[in-house]
Amino acid sequence: MCIRDRLEGWVTGLRLFTLSLRQQGIQDPGPLLMPRNISTITQYLIGEVLDSQPAVMSTYLLHTSILDRFCAPLCETISSAAIINGKENGDEAAVQHKTSEMDGERFLAWLTEENIFVIRLDEEGRWFRYHHLFQEILQELLQKRLDTEAIAGLHQVASAWFAENGLMEEALQHALAAGDTAAAANLIAKQRHVLMNQELHHILDHWLKQLPPEAVEGNAELLLAKGWLLDYQSRHEEIPPLLEKTAALLEADEALPAKERSVLGGEIAALRGILLYWMGQGQSSLDDFRQAIAVTPPAHEWVRGVALTFHAGAYQLVGQLEKAYEEIYKILTFGSEQIQAFTHRAYDALLGIEAMVGNLSRHEQAAQQQVAYTEPRKLFDSLGWARYSLGFVNYQRNELDAARLSFERLIDMRYLTHAAAAAQGYYGLALTYQALGNREKAGETRQEAMGWAAESGNPYLILEAYSFGARLALLQGGVPDPTPWAGLLGDEIPVMMLLQVPHLTFAQALLAEGTGAALQNAEELLMKLEQVAR
Repeated sequence: MCIRDRLEGWVTGLRLFTLSLRQQGIQDPGPLLMPRNISTITQYLIGEVLDSQPAVMSTYLLHTSILDRFCAPLCETISSAAIINGKENGDEAAVQHKTSEMDGERFLAWLTEENIFVIRLDEEGRWFRYHHLFQEILQELLQKRLDTEAIAGLHQVASAWFAENGLMEEALQHALAAGDTAAAANLIAKQRHVLMNQELHHILDHWLKQLPPEAVEGNAELLLAKGWLLDYQSRHEEIPPLLEKTAALLEADEALPAKERSVLGGEIAALRGILLYWMGQGQSSLDDFRQAIAVTPPAHEWVRGVALTFHAGAYQLVGQLEKAYEEIYKILTFGSEQIQAFTHRAYDALLGIEAMVGNLSRHEQAAQQQVAYTEPRKLFDSLGWARYSLGFVNYQRNELDAARLSFERLIDMRYLTHAAAAAQGYYGLALTYQALGNREKAGETRQEAMGWAAESGNPYLILEAYSFGARLALLQGGVPDPTPWAGLLGDEIPVMMLLQVPHLTFAQALLAEGTGAALQNAEELLMKLEQVAR
């Protein structure tokens, strides 16, 4: 960053910087690169701005320098708490005098009237920030005048204020700056359902990554938050040990209220039920979802909605299709679940069921309704699956231009939606290009799918991407060798409702190989696949 950027148009600062260069014998500042010596600027700021101001003003300036933005109530809270609790304590009368002679409104009025290097951030004039260079200098002075504990106290006060006013990102940043990991963990635990309800998984993921691993591993709520992220990222193989660790923490916490223990146990059941569902274990998953629904409060919309969605889908797995439809329409039309927050979850369930039933018309209708509902609400997880479903239906009908558009829209939002949906979007787009006769674009898209899988770091998505490469090779007349990836498939065959099913591709590769042993293995595998499909 050059000095012009650091000074943000501050004319006096630029003049002083030029003077500093000329004092060093440099007549032409050139492109105004970062200076080696800005002591003239620092001396000016300290001498002309800070040292010449009333003590209470200097105190406000120093204390508020920890803030990247500030308003009057926040300034007053920070400085009042610091005056009362900080190193500058005097007797009670002196404290009362200091807190009465200045407040946040008067401080901001003084800043703007005196033009003390502040930038207004909104039209209402509520939020301000300091020029970055000025803030850096104030923070250097603060570190000289207050010890680490006192500065941490300022950050704690700021964190509490931001949390009370619903500004959780800044509350978290100040808790971390204070070194208060417990407070930061508590903030995330309290906000995780809010973020999940709004399908803001990327924010929850970002927050959790700012905590040390031990802070997450020792907190049952944060472990569950991590579990939901693992499901969202299709990292299902990492979930079982996490659930075991969470259950152990709950069992060891004797002070945990029974109701809270039950609710958290319901989350464990919901996550376990998802794993069982994808493994085709319908009755066991149904039991887990019943437990989750029974104890999960409506305010936990994500958890309860997911449980309701898979609960309906599990009925289909056990052969009760009409019951599955009944549960979905109960959410959509009547009963205790007639809450708007669960509408898109009902469509999620309907999309899954229609995909396995094979009713393309109803599948398309549900997908269109889901897009109409989720797109304006920015519910990206469900929107991604709806776009996948539209592309899937268009591809099956050979409506290739429409399929290409749906898959492209899904890929464009890959960082906001479910990782598995994004991966299927790549496969669908490559298959569409292949059907259009564009082998080159199909191959390029396959490479992009491999890159996406590698970027995710998800072993299953990487395996799935390799298997899709084999499938595309088969479509292009090749006989691929499945050896590098087929040995990683395992015996468990997941529910087959997506475009790319690695086990099915393996069977196709064996058939293409054509040897006696390969055909025998293909027949055995296809029989297993048929059994799962039933």
